[in-house]
Amino acid sequence: MPNIADDLFALFRRFISAGEPELTVLSLWTLHTHTFAGSCAYTPYLAITSAEKQSGKTRVLEVLKCVVREPLITASISAAALARSVDQSQPTLLLDELDALLKSDKEMSEAVRGILNSGFQADGAFTRMVGVGAAMKPEHFSTFTPKAMAGIGALPDTVADRSITIRLERSPRGTCEKFRPKGLGSKAKELQRELDGLKQRAALWAEENLKRLADSEPECPPQFSDRQEDIGEPLLAIADSLGGSWPARSREALITLFASPAAEDASHRVRLLADIKEIYEISEADRFSSEDLVQKLAEIETSPWGEWKNSKPMTQRGLAAQLKPFEVYPRKIRFDAYTTKNGYLRDWFAPLWKRYVPDKNDERSGSKITVSANVYAVCSPVPDKLGSEREYASEDALFSEEMTTL
Repeated sequence: MPNIADDLFALFRRFISAGEPELTVLSLWTLHTHTFAGSCAYTPYLAITSAEKQSGKTRVLEVLKCVVREPLITASISAAALARSVDQSQPTLLLDELDALLKSDKEMSEAVRGILNSGFQADGAFTRMVGVGAAMKPEHFSTFTPKAMAGIGALPDTVADRSITIRLERSPRGTCEKFRPKGLGSKAKELQRELDGLKQRAALWAEENLKRLADSEPECPPQFSDRQEDIGEPLLAIADSLGGSWPARSREALITLFASPAAEDASHRVRLLADIKEIYEISEADRFSSEDLVQKLAEIETSPWGEWKNSKPMTQRGLAAQLKPFEVYPRKIRFDAYTTKNGYLRDWFAPLWKRYVPDKNDERSGSKITVSANVYAVCSPVPDKLGSEREYASEDALFSEEMTTL
């Protein structure tokens, strides 16, 4: 007999053109939105991406909105209201056109970045100065809540590192059923009843299985990195509780998505380290000048370095900027008795490759990124929660004040 996850999978397959791994993760993640509070230490993000517009990203959010717990879409909401809503009710945050949202007005962009950067683990929060004038004081706002983001192109590294990538491609017209639960007629009403029923069943399943999920210790595939285990464990706990074919198919789905080109491309800097490693291994060299290294990077057809900025190859200065966060800098290196150039030694990259670029023969890759006991992102001031209605109306103005770091 089909369980709630089977029926969610069937729903997504009707209206979303995606592969079985993606649909499997969408089904598990929907149940996760009903179970995350009190049952897990991390909440995996969904990064719904595509190379072009009209590939179904918004449709995924529309379907999710009907079955996840307490959905909140960012359309027509102020930055201050968004921050307060996330803190007070832990909604399922559905962010459409994230790429445009992060480039929008300063207040909303800062709020979204703060919520995304800090809200992956249960004690995640961002700190704001609240109140008015001399009465202002720091206050921590919880950001721990499930998040699904749709957008074109790569995500910021800090967000991509916490996400499962759902890659969509434009499909021929008629591939999927039309999704119109708010339309007129009996079909729309029937679909709405079906969606309401699925949501109620998901909530009931969560209530019945919450304690089991909180006590579970799901086994992750050995090739998962520590961060991938953090992302995958809440979903695998749900899969194990569902039983049947779900434990095996869920692990296969996550292995597929974590190893997909879309996931590998999530971080340009990690991709850069991987390509530099390949260059050193193929050449068997122990050093490269900056000039030669950027030239070899540009020759890799499957990487972005040949058209890095304004359709031009990465420059030596651009390479240095990308490597700076790893504390690797170009220095004067002797190449022979007569030649000294700015460049990089292989030994400088070796510790980074060990941490960020797995050996192809390793069963396991990556390393856990150390996070402090409390994760805070910095955001702009907002009024005190106890402020008057007049003060609440001025929240957006206060959001534009200078960012304050504790």
